[in-house]
Amino acid sequence: MRKSIINQAGSLVVLFILFVNTINISGQNSLNFDGINDYVSVDNGVLNDLQTATIEMWVKWNGSSQAGSTTNSTPRYGAVIARQKNSVFSNQIIALSESNPTTASITWRPYRHNVVAITSSVSPGNEWIHLAVCYTSGEHKMYVNGNLVGSSTLTGSVNNDISIPFTIGAWIGDGNSYGNVNIAELRVWNVLRTEEQIQNNMNISLNGNEDNLIAYYTFNQGIANGDNTTVTSLTDLSINNNNGVLNNFSLTGTTSNWVDDTGFIPTALSATDQAEIVIYPNPATDYISIKGISGTADYMIYNSVGEKLLGGKTLNNQMIGIKKLSKGIYFLKVENEKPIVFVKE
Repeated sequence: MRKSIINQAGSLVVLFILFVNTINISGQNSLNFDGINDYVSVDNGVLNDLQTATIEMWVKWNGSSQAGSTTNSTPRYGAVIARQKNSVFSNQIIALSESNPTTASITWRPYRHNVVAITSSVSPGNEWIHLAVCYTSGEHKMYVNGNLVGSSTLTGSVNNDISIPFTIGAWIGDGNSYGNVNIAELRVWNVLRTEEQIQNNMNISLNGNEDNLIAYYTFNQGIANGDNTTVTSLTDLSINNNNGVLNNFSLTGTTSNWVDDTGFIPTALSATDQAEIVIYPNPATDYISIKGISGTADYMIYNSVGEKLLGGKTLNNQMIGIKKLSKGIYFLKVENEKPIVFVKE
């Protein structure tokens, strides 16, 4: 059985008082897709003819039986991204290899529905994960929570038909695979993002005007679990206005609606903040390092109830042992800097 992913910063519902004056957290909604017929359709050719790109999202597959089927030995379950023109092409499909997210792999099919470029080495489980797929002909990489989980040298090309939208939360048409999922953020870039860029920015809100950003959806809309029957579009916060249309959502209650179940709490940083302190790797197992400090700096590590567990002095990029920490979410505080969240696996 494949290992399940630890929820990266998803359980940060209550922040401990120690850092209340140094972390500014605002609420974050997600959009729940019922896995029956909910999907978002985005026109304007966002993924059309996009031969080189990075797709990033915060997503959580729910339950143990995702909708889909296996046709001609091609499994298609719980799709979260796709472009489909019936009997002509199937492009840019992110889905699962089987119906149960706790045992399934995440699959990436850039050019054809029956040709899988990447099958992830991990299962998503029912936990929030950050998923990133970087692709160009001859080079494909998939990251989960900033860690490389699959790669491929598959060659091919994405079809050019601007009349075909891309769908979020489903692969509709010949595929007919709907995801029973929550999605809290989606970013589309027209370049290959590096592993370091993915790791350093997946918990940071964007401004929307970043270079090479062509679509940016935060899903932070509506009244969580409330009556949102008038909130029927998904807003693109990039400068390109690639808004999406919600289809078949009930938009009331705790399913098929804007909800308060979210996988991360975005930290909005200024341009100067973004270039400063970074923890890597994150999530981590045996050690972490801090990038962006000058000289010797004091550091402290706290658990989620504010207890100091570790501390000392460190240098830029020097390894700090965390092997003795239990699995979970921790805060690292470097002198004169804001606390940073990291996950111990």
